[in-house]
Amino acid sequence: MQRFFVLFFLLFASLLPAFSQTRHTVSGYVREQGSRELLPGVNVYTAGGTIGTSTNQYGFFSLTLPEADSLTL
Repeated sequence: MQRFFVLFFLLFASLLPAFSQTRHTVSGYVREQGSRELLPGVNVYTAGGTIGTSTNQYGFFSLTLPEADSLTL
């Protein structure tokens, strides 16, 4: 039984780095190019389209993203 607990602990300890990935938050406002008016309800996605959100009533968005070398919105 003690062997089982040691094996379980070692397996669990080896998985900890996978759960401690660095995440970054990207946030800002979306404005219309000409008038600079804030735009509510605009969809903001990463270039791959896998992570996205919509701007709120004030044109503000916030995305929490995994660490990457570069990112295109």
